[in-house]
Amino acid sequence: MAAGHAMGRVRVAVLGAGGLGKAAARIIGMKRELCLVAMCDSRGLVASEAGLDGERLAAISGDLVEGVRAMHEDGLASSGGVSVATAVEARGATRTWSRTD
Repeated sequence: MAAGHAMGRVRVAVLGAGGLGKAAARIIGMKRELCLVAMCDSRGLVASEAGLDGERLAAISGDLVEGVRAMHEDGLASSGGVSVATAVEARGATRTWSRTD
């Protein structure tokens, strides 16, 4: 199912982009009443208010953020409303992140 508008649907984010996270993204993408709006792992975040394609995210092998960026560069995904940031980029963009190391 292609990503659609989240209006009237439960908006869901997935924490983790390993095997279980990708399986969850795939299943969420199949449910009409759910809308996958974000997925993140320890290296970064992919988000879209309008919704993400869980099947495409699940098909990415390796790093989530780099995989989505590669899809955009190769013209395999539209960039309409999808935000992609590594953890380092996200820390620089907001003051709510704190460093604990």
